[in-house]
Amino acid sequence: MKTSQDGITRRDVLAGVGALAFAAVTKGVAEAGEHDHMHMAATPNAEVVKAANDCVDAGQACIAHCIEMFKSGDNSMAECNETVQVSGKMCNTLAFLALTNSKHLKDFAKICIETCSECEAACKKHEKMVSQCADCAKACRKCIEACKKIS
Repeated sequence: MKTSQDGITRRDVLAGVGALAFAAVTKGVAEAGEHDHMHMAATPNAEVVKAANDCVDAGQACIAHCIEMFKSGDNSMAECNETVQVSGKMCNTLAFLALTNSKHLKDFAKICIETCSECEAACKKHEKMVSQCADCAKACRKCIEACKKIS
């Protein structure tokens, strides 16, 4: 057990720096979708950034619902959870590529159309009973539409 006399270790410093770097990157991606900064208004990718971030947010709510179902022993939403997990990671990367105007954005958007389509299809199976799935399917559709405009 480390006491206050032991001081800060290299591991403590590296863990803190890593956490701060992660927070800075994810905050920047999240803020791009939430705030209307002047530089975002001028970027041609603002619609994609917003759609991707909205998709991630809706997906997180859907995943949380799936986890509650799993806790109760109900695995009927396993496919939904899996597709939302993949789509969320893809949309998070899509938002970053759009923010940085990456040369890979157009190609990546084509892949996101596929993953968001799979997620939308899985969520549509539950949308009449689960509002989180309905919201996720809707967010996927908007992300697909935004991606089609740039791909």
